[in-house]
Amino acid sequence: MANGILVINGGSTSVKFAGYRHDGGEDLNVACRGQVEGIGSHSSFVAKGADGKPIDAHEWEADHPLNQDGALKFIFEWLSAHIADVQFIAAGHCVVLGGEIYERPVLVTDQVLADLDALCAFELSQQPYEIAGIRAVLKVSPQMPQVACFDTSFHRTMPRLAQVYALPRKYSEGNVKQASNAAILSDVAC
Repeated sequence: MANGILVINGGSTSVKFAGYRHDGGEDLNVACRGQVEGIGSHSSFVAKGADGKPIDAHEWEADHPLNQDGALKFIFEWLSAHIADVQFIAAGHCVVLGGEIYERPVLVTDQVLADLDALCAFELSQQPYEIAGIRAVLKVSPQMPQVACFDTSFHRTMPRLAQVYALPRKYSEGNVKQASNAAILSDVAC
């Protein structure tokens, strides 16, 4: 059985994922990718194989919509049943803000979760759902190490003026810098 890494991009109405397998050497190979859409309404699931072709789909009745927890539980169960030759041993998450504290990917701990929760005040459209995805994985697989990777990491090498441009000083002196929608783990975002 090969070891694998699961990459998750949680959103308000969807959870996208990609499973990578390690077959030896330095490279990871795509085992599958997919998404649950319509979280909170008419939920549906689609998964594609390494070749990008659909391999499975599922829909839930409109009166039984999934939430973040249900979506990730379904994904884990699906992976266990359909990608049984890969043991997923870690998960990585796309997270918008790392603030001033986290400029690089970080192993998720209780303190990291608390720090990321505090940043929700600055980014309500995605940050809370990404953190909900981390917590959902904790419920499904509490021992699985998780890493948060931040969109804002991309901008850390910019000159200070570019990082604070157009932000009120009360924010730029706090925990926020200029950000963009560029995702570190962009292949999961498509």
